[in-house]
Amino acid sequence: MDVLCRVHPNEERRLNVMATRTPACSRRARIQRIASHAAVALAASGVLLAGCSSGGKDDAPKASDTKHASTSQVSGASQGSAPSQAARAAQAEDVQHTLSPQLTANEQNFGSGTNSPCSTSRSSMFTPACQVAADAVGQDATQALKVISGKTGFATLRSTATRLQKAVDQYNALACSKAPSKTSVRHQCLAPAAEIAQGEPDLREGVNMGLSGQ
Repeated sequence: MDVLCRVHPNEERRLNVMATRTPACSRRARIQRIASHAAVALAASGVLLAGCSSGGKDDAPKASDTKHASTSQVSGASQGSAPSQAARAAQAEDVQHTLSPQLTANEQNFGSGTNSPCSTSRSSMFTPACQVAADAVGQDATQALKVISGKTGFATLRSTATRLQKAVDQYNALACSKAPSKTSVRHQCLAPAAEIAQGEPDLREGVNMGLSGQ
């Protein structure tokens, strides 16, 4: 009986016949079939697990791919920023070419600093001579604000032009060019006149600062 069970473990028909005659063999045959089926099932599950594990490794992104993607993004950002920088530089040069000739001409005509008729060290600050220089500075400041309107990178020029406009407005409001007789009024004329005397050089400095984005 032992020989038959070992020699024919998978022959269903023969085992059934033998089982009717030898109950012990039948039980042993069933055990062998169950063990055989279990071994097959276990082996199959092992193959599936190995396949899933292998598939997961293949699907995972490689470090080299991630690094390449990051490098491409950085490169793209650099390429995108380059034209913007070039455009801003060209824009600053256009502003300089537009404003500088008039600033230079007015400074040569009216002088600046102590050479200006609006210098606080000169009595001409209370005369029409300073008024003409003040008008020129006011026009240049207004033109500068108009040229840089809507543009970025001209903070210094914008601030300077706005300050000079206020100085000219104050000078005109006090009627400083009409030789005011009141000491208090004459004293109030000193600050705006000093701003006007230095107006053209300050505007030029603002233009030059714009070339560096300031």
